[in-house]
Amino acid sequence: MTDDPRKVAAIVALGLAIPGADDEEAFWSILTNGQTLFRPATTADFGADPEEFYDPAEPPALDKAYSLSGAWKSERPDLAFLGETNLLSSFDLNEADDSLLFWLAAGLKAAQPNYLAGHDPTQIGVIAGHVILPTTTQSEAAVALYGREATRAWEFNPFHPPPKTNPFRAVGYSARLLAHALGAKGPAFTVDAACASSLYAARLALDGLFSGQLTVAITGGLAKADPLFTQLGFSQLRALSRSGVARPFDQRADGLVVGSGAVALVLKTLDRAKRDGDPILALLLSVGLGNDRTGNLLAPDPKGQAKVMAEAFRLAKRTPLALGLIEAHGTSTVVGDQAEVAALKQFLKGQDLERPPVLGSVKGNVGHLLSAAGAQTVR
Repeated sequence: MTDDPRKVAAIVALGLAIPGADDEEAFWSILTNGQTLFRPATTADFGADPEEFYDPAEPPALDKAYSLSGAWKSERPDLAFLGETNLLSSFDLNEADDSLLFWLAAGLKAAQPNYLAGHDPTQIGVIAGHVILPTTTQSEAAVALYGREATRAWEFNPFHPPPKTNPFRAVGYSARLLAHALGAKGPAFTVDAACASSLYAARLALDGLFSGQLTVAITGGLAKADPLFTQLGFSQLRALSRSGVARPFDQRADGLVVGSGAVALVLKTLDRAKRDGDPILALLLSVGLGNDRTGNLLAPDPKGQAKVMAEAFRLAKRTPLALGLIEAHGTSTVVGDQAEVAALKQFLKGQDLERPPVLGSVKGNVGHLLSAAGAQTVR
């Protein structure tokens, strides 16, 4: 089959800012060596002593976490990566939310000037997947505001500094900030579709490229939710791993481990990438999307998932005949993993496969990056 190179996307660059890896080589080393980056929360992660929030009770105690394990990227990016002369030099990023800086670092690593040269800036777009969960800076602002209001009527009114109002603490600004840094003047926006956010962003990027609206699309996802918020929240959902280790599709699996970071991809149509002389890391033929309405956040309907898989192959004009590797969502929740395997069995039933495909999930190494989960599977 000969594909129309105008309807196939080439991934020409990849930028990372994830736990334990700021480039492709480091990430690949983690995977090939079977490393896991799960660690106990620190006071710096929670903003308080983690032991104050730990309670292994079953059922989970209110406002407590039954596990303190995560795969958080805690080191704040050094703004030196922006260089001395840059389009953001007039912006005060010292108080910016960490999630924006992770995305900025990943995006600038990927979208090097040579990949954008010769392109109309109005046809360079940035589409980022980003779940708008409370971040550490937003939690700090809430505490500051609550402290002021709660003590307003006290006879002795302690001083509480006002919440910081730096605009770059608004996490929805991530795509626009990277676009500004790159001088891109095409569409720039964030998409919140929970754990599928970066996949929805990729689909919209493909639509822009294949329609001719865009000649370059920077897409991917980022996640840097407040670790205390996610540990308490996923504990109440009983989705967090009690053992503190993610084991996708393993009989010992007992829940997910939350991670954080950002992954950025530079996409072009295959014909444009070849004309530009760009390296071609991989081809992206299609993205299947769906909302079956009968599943839920932790346990999607296998029938709905199987339909999405079929749609992806239909759009790509392919069959699963030569399917060799399935990089699954694989959160390590028992119900979620079972639903995903059931969907795969349903989709592959009756298919004349050349060999059984390998099934895996990178979440067993670096955790669940939430809105960057889809993008983190590209490697």
